[in-house]
Amino acid sequence: MSRLASRTIDVTFTLVTPAYAGGADAEKTDGLRPPTLKALLRFWWRTMKPHLSPRALFDAEEQIFGSTRKGQGLRVVPLGKHGDHNTEDKNYNVHAKVPLYYMAYGAGTQRIRAGQEFAFRLIAPPALSEEQWSEVRIAAWLLSAFGGFGRRSRRGFGSLQLATQLSQKVPHITDLQSSRAVAEAIGKMLNAIGSAWNHAHLPAHTAFSQKALIRIGAQPTGSWEDCLIAGSEAFYKLRRSLGAQFEHAEKGLPVGADFELMYEYRSKPPASGANRATQGAAFGLPHNYRFSAGNNQHLRIDVAGPGQTAGRRASPVFFKVLKIAGNRYVPLVAWLPGQFLPNGYKVVLQGDRRGPLQTPDDKAIRDLFRLLTGSQWEVIR
Repeated sequence: MSRLASRTIDVTFTLVTPAYAGGADAEKTDGLRPPTLKALLRFWWRTMKPHLSPRALFDAEEQIFGSTRKGQGLRVVPLGKHGDHNTEDKNYNVHAKVPLYYMAYGAGTQRIRAGQEFAFRLIAPPALSEEQWSEVRIAAWLLSAFGGFGRRSRRGFGSLQLATQLSQKVPHITDLQSSRAVAEAIGKMLNAIGSAWNHAHLPAHTAFSQKALIRIGAQPTGSWEDCLIAGSEAFYKLRRSLGAQFEHAEKGLPVGADFELMYEYRSKPPASGANRATQGAAFGLPHNYRFSAGNNQHLRIDVAGPGQTAGRRASPVFFKVLKIAGNRYVPLVAWLPGQFLPNGYKVVLQGDRRGPLQTPDDKAIRDLFRLLTGSQWEVIR
């Protein structure tokens, strides 16, 4: 095993959009903490391994990130001053700030202001190879290009971006001049990953593969808010078309297929294994449905598994705001499909009291990406 040329990497991430990740202090927070960054790097490292089974994935990742069996693994050490990041209280109006209200729904109101920086030193464990250390760098770049932290991070909040270039071998998005340049840089980087980007089968976990779809907004905006609105408008309209508009009953507005299905389930519980989940369930679970009157005013599509009655399936669709040259912003929307639930887990309506549902198909997600075409979007795949 070759000796590493350098056992440390210094990284600084800029917060491009506010993060709903405040602590106990309403005015100050430590922001992005070392355990959180390590978990994010672990997640984006996994997205490069679509071919691995769950057991093989764990065995490979513990060599880099550690485990109770292997010890600590990669160390993440904060640099500079941490723990005094400014927060703000922000509550989007349901009518005035659509779709931001929808994208931030359920996150609360306290958040870390955009523009702040988090600096860390990544320290390699003793036995790490050059190839494994290179994968840590790529994971940091993928986090910068696609990810964020905090509540609603897959809906565009808490977007993190590298403030400095990792190396000459990877593109620095902040220096790019246009949406087309961003799309080309991301496409080249994913092609360089090779086996992951070209993996032909559905991964067992969220990962890059031939089935992944990525869009970049073609028109940069002057603010992150306008950028996130542009990136999420089609998603918001699609979800509303499947469900219901605000005050639909009072205004006599039509309702969508998901609303009608759940309305039916209020009075007629689904039979075991014989009934559909809503199309919107493909965007992640749990998924709540509320009705203004009658019995069963609140229904919930959930995840049930061994030893538990409720769980979570994170969204396979990622919304991201990228900052480019000239203090401009471009939206990114990515779908990284994988097996919807691990073996032994099932989709249920309101726990398992009302019986299991079929696993949702990906029609709604494909409908979304069909909307993200034309002159307003750069298509990577």
